[in-house]
Amino acid sequence: MTRVLTGAPPRRGDENWKYGQGSATSLAPLPDGVCYADSTELTALKADGDVLWTRQFERPVSSPASTPEGAVFVHDRQQLYALEPDGSTRWSRPVQGGLDPAAGPQGEVYLVDDKGRLQGIAPDGSEIFSRRLKRCWQKASFSPPRVGPEGQVLVADRDRNVQAFSSDGKPLWSYSLPAGLAHGPVWSPDGGAALTTLDNEVIRVDSQGQELLRLKFEDELTSDPGFDAQGRLLVGDYMGTLWQIEDQARPLTRLSSAPVDLTLAPDGDLTVVTRWGQVHDLADPWSQDPGGFGGQAVCAPDGIVYVNNMRSGLHAIRTHRDPEAARAEEKRRAVELFATTSEPDQSGILEQGGWLVVGGVRVPRRQG
Repeated sequence: MTRVLTGAPPRRGDENWKYGQGSATSLAPLPDGVCYADSTELTALKADGDVLWTRQFERPVSSPASTPEGAVFVHDRQQLYALEPDGSTRWSRPVQGGLDPAAGPQGEVYLVDDKGRLQGIAPDGSEIFSRRLKRCWQKASFSPPRVGPEGQVLVADRDRNVQAFSSDGKPLWSYSLPAGLAHGPVWSPDGGAALTTLDNEVIRVDSQGQELLRLKFEDELTSDPGFDAQGRLLVGDYMGTLWQIEDQARPLTRLSSAPVDLTLAPDGDLTVVTRWGQVHDLADPWSQDPGGFGGQAVCAPDGIVYVNNMRSGLHAIRTHRDPEAARAEEKRRAVELFATTSEPDQSGILEQGGWLVVGGVRVPRRQG
């Protein structure tokens, strides 16, 4: 497979490139790109769409997990692999099936296996801890682990238990759900957690596992809870409404289909992926419609959102204008204004509202 360039120079909401034809299972951000899992193939792509490396496995692989340095963790239900930033194997160790792994802030990795054990693995491949979770006979009932900023681990099962552990496996708190888990749990900015239940309730607990908020909604909730740049709780429903929740819920916007994934760009803008594949930014605003079915979105440090679409492949979409591209675009627009709207005076300076066009480049007009 090769990348397809879809536009230049990139502006907010422009699609930089796409890769593949669909069926992507999952993504993980890299320092300068993204890691893309598709059945038995794992591919790392640079931010410009060039392939960095590709690995083939004998069996379908899990969703990848990545560290800020670019290491990648993935398993094929028999072996857990730690890959170097160049795709070579750092280490591997046997596992008994398991859900998707999660990477910690110090390069460790966490996994819940088919026996209901939460395992913590150090960067060198040695075991930090192994702890059996509640309801361990229901192997399909666990959520993948979610890792907090200090390496805390959050895991939930479908039998109404949420459990938090320290980075070395010590229990921190537990919470019993009033109904089965639907989405989440996710860590909240204050060290607590948020999730939704099969009864269409949103629940938020504090860093001690004490319930802070519990709200019931009329329609099915379709996304993991998320948080905006101000720490306010967000969740989407089946009718396409994105809700903002503090003490009460208020509709933030209504989209064309149900939100299924929420992610924050480095500048704090919220990007929303819907069930039918549309990608929306609520602050600018802009939207993209690759077609197909929406999936996971991850935001890289350089402000590119990568979205896997189950029909049209992996899409790289810029969520902010980088300075160089912004200057080039500003100059192009200024030249268009200069050429089509008026003639400059003898000094070569053209006034346009609150701007001056000087030699084809718009600059702010000084006041006073």
